[in-house]
Amino acid sequence: MIDPNEKQFFVSTVKNSNYDKNSTTNLFNYDYLFPFGLSIFRNIYANKNYQFSVEGGTHTVFGIRRENNAYLNGHRRSYLNTDFIIELDYSIKFNEHFFLKTGIMHRSTHLGDDFILLQGITAKDYWRNDPSNYEVAKATVLYKSKFIKSYARLGYVIRKDTPRKKLEIQTGFFISEASQKKIIKNLVFGIDMKMLENNGYNPGFKTAFGYRFIKDACFMIEYYNGNFPYSRYETDLKIRWFGIGLYIDSFN
Repeated sequence: MIDPNEKQFFVSTVKNSNYDKNSTTNLFNYDYLFPFGLSIFRNIYANKNYQFSVEGGTHTVFGIRRENNAYLNGHRRSYLNTDFIIELDYSIKFNEHFFLKTGIMHRSTHLGDDFILLQGITAKDYWRNDPSNYEVAKATVLYKSKFIKSYARLGYVIRKDTPRKKLEIQTGFFISEASQKKIIKNLVFGIDMKMLENNGYNPGFKTAFGYRFIKDACFMIEYYNGNFPYSRYETDLKIRWFGIGLYIDSFN
């Protein structure tokens, strides 16, 4: 649920807090970002201990920044990027605590027209050898107890003709229902950390704390520090944000 790239329903408003407002080289020099995600899940076959399924999702980002130039004095709202993800999964339940999830995921990412025009991207070979369109094979071990869900994931990019570097490592945990007392029971907390060879193993760290107001939905205060988790600029752009989001749990 804390992973910014997980396929789930969410909407966030976040303040971008670490770019130089006087710089003309920062690609995402926006005061506020608005990421949101949509997802689908469908069982193909399932029984007591096995499940074969398909998942899909999109991650879209809008941005707002203040302009003061010959063309505009005010706030510019821009559509920045959308990522598309589809994944085939095979999951095994070993017992009530341990699970294994394997899958092959395809990801493609597409810059918005607003962003392309604002950045003046006109090169004919710009889309050639794009490292953000690829397939990856993944295996995730999950542990689930009464109030904590933890996971460790290993991924390897399997597309041969991509310049993207191959190895992906991820781990995290999510705590909920830590007490039977109603106020504490509805509190949630989690941490996710991802290290990609393509990003020089720079940790993408996200933590969130919030309140579950219905069974599958939480309001959470969130913090992220690392490479931008979306778009083809994930390798070039390091970012830090604070924000608030509404998330629909995808780990039930």
